Amino acid sequence: MRKIAIVVLFLNLLWSGCQSSAEEQQTNRASDSSSLASIPTPRVQTFVAASAPLSYQITSNGKVVSHQQAALSFLVSGSVSQVLVANGGRVGEGAVLAVLEDSEFRLALERARTETAMRLDEYRKLFVEYGGTWGVPHSLSDTLAQILRVRSGLALAEVSQAEAERRLENTRLKAPFSGVLSDWYLSKGTQIQALQALGTLYTDTQLAVETYLPESQIGVLQKGIKAQITPLAGNPTYVAELVDLNPAVEREGLVRLRFALPAQNDLLLGMNVRLLIEIPQSPQLLVPKEAIVLRSEKEVVFTLKNGRAFWNYVKKGKENSQWVEILEGLQAGDEVIISNNLQLSHDAKVEVEKNK
Repeated sequence: MRKIAIVVLFLNLLWSGCQSSAEEQQTNRASDSSSLASIPTPRVQTFVAASAPLSYQITSNGKVVSHQQAALSFLVSGSVSQVLVANGGRVGEGAVLAVLEDSEFRLALERARTETAMRLDEYRKLFVEYGGTWGVPHSLSDTLAQILRVRSGLALAEVSQAEAERRLENTRLKAPFSGVLSDWYLSKGTQIQALQALGTLYTDTQLAVETYLPESQIGVLQKGIKAQITPLAGNPTYVAELVDLNPAVEREGLVRLRFALPAQNDLLLGMNVRLLIEIPQSPQLLVPKEAIVLRSEKEVVFTLKNGRAFWNYVKKGKENSQWVEILEGLQAGDEVIISNNLQLSHDAKVEVEKNK
């Protein structure tokens, strides 16, 4: 009898524990349902996939150069007597920039002129002696007259005089074209050697950007293509046009390109800049880069259908900084999700944000 009572007591305790566990599970389910119901529906933005030209972009660094620039130097040696233009000055073609002390050059020219006069008198005597009439050039044959010019020393004296005149003229350094002076730090009294580099003259209204690109990228380039030019220091950005593509591969497999800048700009010769070269392509199916996410290391784009997100495996083509070409997996007109899509799951309910 005692054993029966113990068994009944055990069964009562077991039934009570099971009933308590069932009630606890029901309470947890209600709590979970309440938690799920409290999770907000993701709000997303969308974009309608469409065919459009994709601008293939190439980025590079370059330097500002001038279409016309020249190193300045005297053709003769001497001491600077005058500096007529300051560094950064703008000059016209033929303007005198600096002058050397020319007293010795003037003396040399005077000696050359005296020598020419003496040789001319000797030539006159020979001309008459050989039967010519002085003052009548064709009274002797041209051949004989030339022989007498050489024999009298007149021909050589005239060459020496011309050289002296040119050397005197070269004591005045002139601008070969209109432009701006840079690296021009000449001062009075400085001793200058012939052909010594003194500065640079360049046309600031014909500036360009010179850059180098790998030969593998040259096939998509042609004259007239545009590039955005931005100084390393920041804004502003200028639009330049490809005007020269060197038809030879240079150092390390690179090809030199030159982009013409607009006449009005604030860039300086030698300035470092960034280039963004836009190369137009034929129309392709495009979506924003933000639409691409990874799932199991595969590229996926979520599309919106009836308020729910569905993932689509896609195959990418070309891309630039904003757009991606889709080769497979989407069609024109598909509404793709481009925001808040990193944590989305397939068939998830979403809410579309209205464009502001």
